[in-house]
Amino acid sequence: MEREAKRLARTLRPPLRWTVCPRCLTAFLNITPVTVENAPILRAKCGAFCSALMGWVTDQRSTSISSRLALSTQLMQNSLNCPRCADPPLDTRCAPRLAILQKAIQDDYDKSSSNDTTFFDELLSFSISFLVDLLAGLDSYSSRGKTFGSRRGLWPATPDELFPNGPAQTISTLCAWYNQRRGTEIASVLYYLLHLHRPLTLKNLNLERNRRLLLDTFNEVYQAYTIHLDAASRPSDERTARPIIGANPKTGVHFTNRLLIAISVGQDYDWGDLPAFMTDRAPELYRHMFPVIQHLDSISDPNLPHRIHSLMWRLYLLLPGPSTADLDEADPDYPFFLKRSNEWVDEIQADPFRDLHRWIPWDLRNCSGPGCRASVLESATGRPFARCARCKMVQYCSRECQRRDWNSDDVVHPHKALCPALQEVVVFSQPWMSVDDFVSARRDHCFPVERAKMISNWQQDARAGITLRGKPPAHHEAAVHVEEESATDCDSSAVS
Repeated sequence: MEREAKRLARTLRPPLRWTVCPRCLTAFLNITPVTVENAPILRAKCGAFCSALMGWVTDQRSTSISSRLALSTQLMQNSLNCPRCADPPLDTRCAPRLAILQKAIQDDYDKSSSNDTTFFDELLSFSISFLVDLLAGLDSYSSRGKTFGSRRGLWPATPDELFPNGPAQTISTLCAWYNQRRGTEIASVLYYLLHLHRPLTLKNLNLERNRRLLLDTFNEVYQAYTIHLDAASRPSDERTARPIIGANPKTGVHFTNRLLIAISVGQDYDWGDLPAFMTDRAPELYRHMFPVIQHLDSISDPNLPHRIHSLMWRLYLLLPGPSTADLDEADPDYPFFLKRSNEWVDEIQADPFRDLHRWIPWDLRNCSGPGCRASVLESATGRPFARCARCKMVQYCSRECQRRDWNSDDVVHPHKALCPALQEVVVFSQPWMSVDDFVSARRDHCFPVERAKMISNWQQDARAGITLRGKPPAHHEAAVHVEEESATDCDSSAVS
């Protein structure tokens, strides 16, 4: 496996990037599925291949039919020239098809009836699926103490390995492909890049061209599902053709929901991230999202994450109009998503220990110093932040932050009081525990309810930016609605 990965990596990197044999690459991806057992092996021994594959997927190229047709022709030629694949049966199958493609190259690509981009499109899909599976295995719990990656030598150990073509080109290319192949797994690649390195990813998502492409794509995905619902409700003889968006409309909605949630309240989020990303496009997105989310909510779709209701509420706050403070739950026009969000919060908060489960900061990557927002991903030294030697939960960018957080009079929640409670939590719980398993373990351990409430209150205030006495939070709505957000379920939504 390692030898073949190194060979393929050479053909995926410049200057040999377009000499890769698609059949060899597809065969390797098929016989090397990403599982819990082999993911660490792939990351340790095939890091160069993983970076090269990411670089190949995000190579700067046009998404037009003409470009994909030319690339498909090049890839097919590579198959014919590959000493491992160019046996007579393969040559017999490919030669006529290659001749058709070569003739199409000379014609008007977009109008030609011989357009065949299958070779490139299928290889791109295989590669993206492999990357999604690999990135999905990089949970933040195993890497919370490092500046990047989980251990030196395991891919990705540095931002350069995750963004081999640079963050700007990587994000721009993925946005362009998602616009061309909307509703597909490309959204998951962006989701995991946000999860792994939010500062670099979000900065480039907010570039005007990328932001416009993404928002246009989001609107088209929700519109396509609305059209799909409308067509399904008509008699069969009145139905129109469903628009092709590159994926099942419902699956596309789930991918898009997940990416929007990551932008709004994902790993290491700030309360100003969503307003900065939306600017003046919130009303348009809200208008397209509302009927789709309302329908999925009405049928209790199992893949609809509860955080989508909180996202809808935050979009609602960005709409121009009267203050939301006058909303009455008895009003027939009371937003359904706010009602669902309130119901979920009430259910969780009814049990202090179920509430505690979502606030335990397993994946904390910012400095815990009062008033400090330094991220370990932006460490000037390139080293991880120092952690509390006792609880191992909180981390600090400097000794000054650590001393001040320990027992200063102006700190709302001094770590001296929190540390024993956090030490006890680590004894009976693990980050991958479900809510029910956590509550059961807590019961066996007899963890005091007072300590559970203390940890929950600390994290709620920290999320709202309330760390120093007498200092208002950075964002007012955070202090009002922070109880709606979960600190640990960013990956809770499944996609079918």
